[in-house]
Amino acid sequence: MPRRIVDMLTYLMQHDAHHRGQICSQVRDFGHKFSAEDTMRIWGWKKLTPPSSRK
Repeated sequence: MPRRIVDMLTYLMQHDAHHRGQICSQVRDFGHKFSAEDTMRIWGWKKLTPPSSRK
């Protein structure tokens, strides 16, 4: 795979992680406590479901 493609994919993953970190930090600043499941869903790219519909 060409180095330019590897560099771009690396950049995109880092950029995504940066924004997810910003969101998590801001949500914590508002007083929300993340459960382990919340954290795995956010960082695992799974669809988030509202807490009221979780089992």
